[in-house]
Amino acid sequence: MAEGDDPQPPARPSWGRSLVLVAIGAALASAIFWIAGKPRRAPGREAIVTTSADGPKVRRHPDLPAPSKGPGDQRLTGVVVDGAGAAVGGVHVTAEIEKGQGPATAAVVVAVADARGAFTLEGLVAGRYKLRVEGDDVFTGELRFVPVPSDAARVVVARKVKIEGVVKDGNAAVRADVFLAGDAVTGTMQVATDAKGVFAFPELPEGSYQVWAVSGDLASRAQRALRFGAGPFPPLELRVESAAIVVGRVVEKGGTTPIVAELAIRAADPGLDEPPRFARTDSDGQFRVAGIPHGRWTAEAYAPGWIATGSLAFEAGRAPLVLELEPGGMLEGTITDGAGRPIAGAEVQAALGARVVSALTEDDRLRELAGLGHAAPVVAPGAPNSDPRFIPRGELGVLLGPIPLVSAAGGASAQRAQIVDAPAVTVPGTQLAALPPLPIDPTRAPIWITGPDGKYRIAGLDAGAWIVVASAPDYAEGRSRPAQLSLGQTLTVNVQLSPGVFLAGTVTDQRGDSVIGATVSIETPPMTTITDESGAYRLGPVIGSVRVRASAYGYVDAERELELGAPKDAARDEKIDLVLTSADGAIEGELDDPTGLPVASAQIAVIAKTGDRRTVTDGSGRFRIGGLAPGPVRLHVEATGFPPQDLSSTTEDDVRLKLVFGGGIDGMVFDHHTGQPITGAAITATGPGARKLDAESRADGRFSLVPIEAGGWRVKVALAGYLPIARAIDVPIGDRPGAITARDQRFELERGATLAGVVRDRFGSRLAGAKVTVRRRGAGDQDDATATARTDADGTFRIDDTPTGDLDVTVDLDQLHGGTTLTLRPGDEFLSLQLEAQ
Repeated sequence: MAEGDDPQPPARPSWGRSLVLVAIGAALASAIFWIAGKPRRAPGREAIVTTSADGPKVRRHPDLPAPSKGPGDQRLTGVVVDGAGAAVGGVHVTAEIEKGQGPATAAVVVAVADARGAFTLEGLVAGRYKLRVEGDDVFTGELRFVPVPSDAARVVVARKVKIEGVVKDGNAAVRADVFLAGDAVTGTMQVATDAKGVFAFPELPEGSYQVWAVSGDLASRAQRALRFGAGPFPPLELRVESAAIVVGRVVEKGGTTPIVAELAIRAADPGLDEPPRFARTDSDGQFRVAGIPHGRWTAEAYAPGWIATGSLAFEAGRAPLVLELEPGGMLEGTITDGAGRPIAGAEVQAALGARVVSALTEDDRLRELAGLGHAAPVVAPGAPNSDPRFIPRGELGVLLGPIPLVSAAGGASAQRAQIVDAPAVTVPGTQLAALPPLPIDPTRAPIWITGPDGKYRIAGLDAGAWIVVASAPDYAEGRSRPAQLSLGQTLTVNVQLSPGVFLAGTVTDQRGDSVIGATVSIETPPMTTITDESGAYRLGPVIGSVRVRASAYGYVDAERELELGAPKDAARDEKIDLVLTSADGAIEGELDDPTGLPVASAQIAVIAKTGDRRTVTDGSGRFRIGGLAPGPVRLHVEATGFPPQDLSSTTEDDVRLKLVFGGGIDGMVFDHHTGQPITGAAITATGPGARKLDAESRADGRFSLVPIEAGGWRVKVALAGYLPIARAIDVPIGDRPGAITARDQRFELERGATLAGVVRDRFGSRLAGAKVTVRRRGAGDQDDATATARTDADGTFRIDDTPTGDLDVTVDLDQLHGGTTLTLRPGDEFLSLQLEAQ
């Protein structure tokens, strides 16, 4: 978003995004970098970046704003850190009141972070602010809707980092195309080396990257490059070796009709740490992807209106691939009003249980299979209904990254500033090549927003009972009855919309003062807006049973249950005023262990809807958390040597909270056949309350899980090439922090066998998609006694970690079944099993 734009969140976000995290405390910025102008794709995709003997051109920031103070009586303190959690000093932090979030005459205030990254913005007035962080060595970032007054801010910015290196074939430098993908950029970037094999990607945001090179029929394995903090970082050396060229076609299932589709090729071998490769088929449905390292991969294709029959597993460089798509079902119809008149501008979606298909999900799917990442969130970055680590994905979302950085006592958790000034890497000779839209069969082209005729079309649906959901300005959301759809079938489903009711009113505190920037939301359908400078809001349209909620930093939520009838002729407003009570309660006291000794440096967080309130106990175990609703409070406590615990208390001045001791498991993983310790085995433990912990065996084969809650745990140990093993362990409670109470647990891993073969029907035809199950005879449901696989398009299957001993092998596909028995010993490779299903 360009500086100066008015980032008002939409009153009606897309219905399909059914999971929305509402941040009631400090409103937080988006956690992913949508870097406009960054080169992303290989030739024919988006941007191509090349290097030259002159090196890259790096643009420096213009003059930075001078420090200044405002006339107000509020201040905001904080600290600026990088992706490694290290302080970033010398950057300029600017606070500017958000439009409609405080007095329009509020002054712009500027501070400079010191060597510790600390800053203080003086002379602010109460309201919600946009923080802008600028500096020569960081990407300019913004944190939106930050409340003042509030706790100290901890702002995470992205340093400008560089990835450079050389490409070699043996000891000789070679010219090559070098590719880069990572979690801090969308899509794939590409540069060409110079005559000495040297390459560089300058001005990247901090992040985790993978880099690989392709030179003709040679390619390097992808190398990981972690770039967090100020560096210095060593150059990479990419060594090319013989690689495969993957070719094939995408066609209609059971035929030869070509399909223009997006294609993703992903590594299937656990030890093949390679990023995906992407391609688009031509008009004949053919594709060609060079530079694929040898090993097992999967291929998946997608085109609007079609359904994939599954991903195809293959060995790189073997035979040409054939991926099949089948026509999905189609819903079409007309959106009308109560008089039967078509409604233009209505937006439609289709729902099957919790699954929703919409313009957004289809765009996400196309971008994913094109290697471009997902579309940017529809809400304004950092708006009150966004979380710093929440990225909408289809109808739900993902929560990115680790637990927020630990803050000082009384401080706020880390918040990542959204990059707003990310210049493209500019190098002499750079050319931009945009990827054209994917051609779509006109008879299958979706119509997500109706025209004057009110017509819509949703294609490419699975079989099932689908519901059409429609919404339009001034109309309440409408839903059809479930329509039972089959693959390849077209059904007509019409939806009638009724005029809706807009909720309009003001949000005030208990004294009658307007609450600026309060979040007002409705759960079903999900809608969110924020109050303006007079505390007013307008939200809708809706009808039926509605629960409206208002929330703001420093206040207790207010809710109203409403029953809204549909207007007869046109949309109308319903006046609903909401009153927030100041959250002036506080909890203060001491945290002790079971013996009564204080627990220092423990993290305490409030479990509540009113925002993320947390602190850290001091050396005497003392703590205080303010800004709470008076009354009962639930706290989540994490302290070194103790398992995480939830405690109950009340907002009082002198409470004493007491932790309980936990227990711990330690053990050893070793090879059953040689008795040697095994390193790198994955340990997964599931305990009380479905809590899950992961660990890994060390070089001596030992592992430990501590501290954990006392009680029953199930520990599973797995490693490629061995059969997994699981065991129930009772963990007694300890008598001190970090106590090991279940000692010397020994896990003997047995080597598995490799089984591969072909599944055919009684006529000798190979069967794709058949399920092959291998079960050790008489072993019941033990984790290490069963293995399964699906046959690929050629009817072949392979199971690398097959149980050993006397085995029952079965095959199932719809109404076809078959099986056999065999005996395998550890390390055996039986690669020619023939199975018949009839």
